[in-house]
Amino acid sequence: MVTDRWISSLRRRVWSKLLPKAGFRWLRIHDLRHTFASLLIQNGESLAYVKEQMGHHSIRVTVDTYGHLVPGGNRAAVDRLDEPVSSNGVSFGPERTLYGPMPKNQAFVAPVEGR
Repeated sequence: MVTDRWISSLRRRVWSKLLPKAGFRWLRIHDLRHTFASLLIQNGESLAYVKEQMGHHSIRVTVDTYGHLVPGGNRAAVDRLDEPVSSNGVSFGPERTLYGPMPKNQAFVAPVEGR
């Protein structure tokens, strides 16, 4: 069974001697855990996979902790701001109209209120 005493002993006997030999300044074992998760995300792994690797009980924990690291995660939200919005709040882009798909040979025209 892992106890606090065992962990303290591990830090003193192993970790504190290993770091200088490896050329690292002091860092916590937990810091390596965050580094591992961050590298997985930066390498394109899904948050679901990271959740499993980290042993999180919920995807919410993973998203709250590491969601800001997802490459392009905010870009899609910002890009949606460029899409026109109709008067009733329905967002549609050049490929769709309020009434369905836009015919392929028709140019996109933004809706005008009052018409």
